[in-house]
Amino acid sequence: MDKNRPFRYTRGRLGFETTLLVIFGGWIWLLIRWGFRRMKPIAYHPVAILGIAVFVVTYAISPWITTVLFWALLVWQRVWPYSYLRHVHPRVSSFLAGFRYRHRPRAKLGALGLLSDKDPITTVSHVSKTGCTTKVRWKMSYGDDIEYWRERSTKIAQTYNALDCKINPYRRNSFTTIRFNSFTRKPPFISYRFEERAIQPRWLELEFLTRDPFTKTIGPEYIDFWRSGTSFAAQGNPVGPYRSGQPHRLQGGTHKLVVAPSRRGKSSAERAMVYADHWDVQAGLIENWGLDLKRGVEIKFMEGQFTRTEYGLDGPLAVAQFWSDVKAVMNRRLDQMRERGDVLHIATPADPSLKIYVDEFLAHEDEEFSEVRPGIYRDIAAIQRRGAAADVEIRAFAQDPKKDKFPLRGGFLQVEVGGGLTRTQVEMVMPHGWDAGVRAEDIDLPGIFYVRSEALFVPEQFRYALIPGDVIKGLPRRPDSALWPFPIEIQKDISGVLIA
Repeated sequence: MDKNRPFRYTRGRLGFETTLLVIFGGWIWLLIRWGFRRMKPIAYHPVAILGIAVFVVTYAISPWITTVLFWALLVWQRVWPYSYLRHVHPRVSSFLAGFRYRHRPRAKLGALGLLSDKDPITTVSHVSKTGCTTKVRWKMSYGDDIEYWRERSTKIAQTYNALDCKINPYRRNSFTTIRFNSFTRKPPFISYRFEERAIQPRWLELEFLTRDPFTKTIGPEYIDFWRSGTSFAAQGNPVGPYRSGQPHRLQGGTHKLVVAPSRRGKSSAERAMVYADHWDVQAGLIENWGLDLKRGVEIKFMEGQFTRTEYGLDGPLAVAQFWSDVKAVMNRRLDQMRERGDVLHIATPADPSLKIYVDEFLAHEDEEFSEVRPGIYRDIAAIQRRGAAADVEIRAFAQDPKKDKFPLRGGFLQVEVGGGLTRTQVEMVMPHGWDAGVRAEDIDLPGIFYVRSEALFVPEQFRYALIPGDVIKGLPRRPDSALWPFPIEIQKDISGVLIA
């Protein structure tokens, strides 16, 4: 080959070495441009900037300092895994996720009709990844609105390799500000503004579901992670993940109804609730009472977490006595609150929160309860109306609901529907739930439920963590009851009828 004309496009004007230098320089330039586009998230992420600055400074001083910091981070990950997952892992994963959503935005948004050739490239200012959900803060082009983006939400999810995409307006937190103002009429001459959330007109928050959290079985470690560092009174104990990966928590003071056919996760729900509360049971802040009308099959092996149980083995009168005692506890607590001037009960070891587990709730409709059924239903209705203020909560579990045999369902403010129920059965326990998207027949895995409550107007899907029986049996035994048996001087309820 003639070295003076190695390539046709040089036309003999460049030598062999010069041609290779030009080609190599072009490749270097393309590599720099690609690296700049891929490394732009560093400029938007304060943690990345700080991390790189620490690495450069420590390495410039001494590589041994950098090595010590690396091993300290590794020890943090191994010795305190929950702390690492809570503070480090979300920030690192959010930084790495930013590369996907900031790479080639014109090619991706242009194909969706969200960005024309004349428009400037839209800004992605923040990426936050938590579990299965990635939230991206995106700036719209001029003339766009949120409905225009929502019409293309399915296409956006497919473009970014996600299962689902929700388009929400971005609400920015405006924190409380305090200023000294000499024009105020009264001392201390301070003006302040409370925290509020204001919608930013041109910004959107895209919520991507990157993977399905229900494909793998969730164990007790999920509850352990989300439970650490929280209070059941403030947030509620977690029992399993939503479809988004965020935890579903037990709302305090809310009566719950769980409905599912046999072998569809009803027992898993009961075990998950007991396990989620066992820390507070040990601390004396929660006391569990159990009524198992399946002759103790579900609660017997969990007796270590219950201070009082009733299995219906002694007949309907014993069951009626159980509900009378629950009502008496509620009335006594309300009287104490009235004397103290309180409007809401705060759990303490001397006066804990009371959770009533009722398995086979519809067994009250059996023929053997015909004589005591009216009194039982009056007690349950009273607890549903006044139990929230006294921190007395009913957690009922039922199966095979029927229109003519499902009383008091209106008193349960949180309803959970499991798989295998027909449309008629769903409407029995969750009115208009089928039209809202509750397709219980499509659920093919146990432990998956739709939930709707006062806080969740639209039913959402979640899955209870699977708690093996050996784990429940291995939990420390609960302390002695602070509510039962009643002291001698208060063994009469408000009406003066002897109840114990």
